[in-house]
Amino acid sequence: MARKLGKLLLMTGWILPFWVGGSTLLEYLRAEIAPRLAGDHPMNSFPYVDFSWRCFTVGCVWLAIAVGYRVLRTRSGKTNP
Repeated sequence: MARKLGKLLLMTGWILPFWVGGSTLLEYLRAEIAPRLAGDHPMNSFPYVDFSWRCFTVGCVWLAIAVGYRVLRTRSGKTNP
């Protein structure tokens, strides 16, 4: 049971960093860019773009590991999930 849960987390866990990164980037557009286009100058200290970039990086690395794991399992003949 724990092994299947680990495989499930490995194969689908990359979605969470991508979701958080996308949400952060959209929040940046809402909180920073929209007021600037309206002529305001919002003061915010949270580094939205940097945090979003890091989330996307973690997601990409995680996805690459998941795809590599699946490719290695398929080439070794173990196609069962």
